Amino acid sequence: MTELKRGRRIRIDGPHKVTLEDFDVGKVELRNKETLVKTIYSLISAGTELSIYTALDQRVYDPRSWAHYPFYPGYAAVGRVLKKGSDVSSLSVNDVVYMWGKHASHSVIDTSKQPVLVLTKDVDLEKVPFIRMATIAITAVDVSTIKIGSTVAVLGLGLVGNLAAQLFKLSGARVIGIELSPGRRELGTNCGIDTVIDPAVIDLNEVILQKTAGLGADIVVEAIGKPDLVVNIATLVRKGGELILLGSPRGKAELNITQFLRCIHRGEVVLKGAHESILPTFAGLNTSRSREENSKHIMDLIQNDLLVIDKLITHRIVAEEIGHAYEDLLNKKDQSLGVIVRW
Repeated sequence: MTELKRGRRIRIDGPHKVTLEDFDVGKVELRNKETLVKTIYSLISAGTELSIYTALDQRVYDPRSWAHYPFYPGYAAVGRVLKKGSDVSSLSVNDVVYMWGKHASHSVIDTSKQPVLVLTKDVDLEKVPFIRMATIAITAVDVSTIKIGSTVAVLGLGLVGNLAAQLFKLSGARVIGIELSPGRRELGTNCGIDTVIDPAVIDLNEVILQKTAGLGADIVVEAIGKPDLVVNIATLVRKGGELILLGSPRGKAELNITQFLRCIHRGEVVLKGAHESILPTFAGLNTSRSREENSKHIMDLIQNDLLVIDKLITHRIVAEEIGHAYEDLLNKKDQSLGVIVRW
């Protein structure tokens, strides 16, 4: 039992309502597989957090849902181990670790339910929470049948889309990024994405056909989560190619699905889902990939500067500023992308 100061955490109470809440870390008793971690930095996951902050995800009103109000956001963080349960053998007190931590000064982490990785090399700690977003992004690579030289078009260059584009490129693809925001297009170019285009001024089908000898993209990744966009980009996929849904679909859409179904039906297009939960959390004898293994791989890429992270950090804030950060992520997409919360 350890005496600690009171902690602080972010709570979303309703649409556009955020509270910085004090809570009693107090006398902490850990279960055998749990560890107490003092957060150093957490990272805002704009897709998930804004969908709840704005009530775009209607599950916020369902008390049975994991997303219901009041909601405690965050799942990407780095911190220092303060205490550990009796069955936690992989960690030591004072280890600096990557974790699925919330936006809170302290987190109790169940090591039987999520990967907790000890940092073994010197690395900029601000970059560590990005392991989580890249682990989400790499799921699209895992489910694809990418080959060296494949053409991959990624729609949406937010954090997940940008990182997916980088990971496809590291896997040997020629990558085309598609993004409306000038600021995010510039970031995409700075992160090494081969071609970045504005769909508002360029005919996507024409560009894709030009760059693929008239065949279409081998793989098209939707990294935004807007259902109507999926219909529009199906025409970019070559015959026998893949359309991968990386962004979690949210909101309602009224659309004519016939053209989309024709692309699938006549083009032999394979539609795939790439939510990270399709992979097991931990490595096992009968699994070729897991979120734990992917996280370790991403950590290695970051530690060896093979994945561009520093250019994605647009804001560094303290907890009191998270409401303003959410509004900027909603309304100032050119200026706001990777927001680190310092604890």
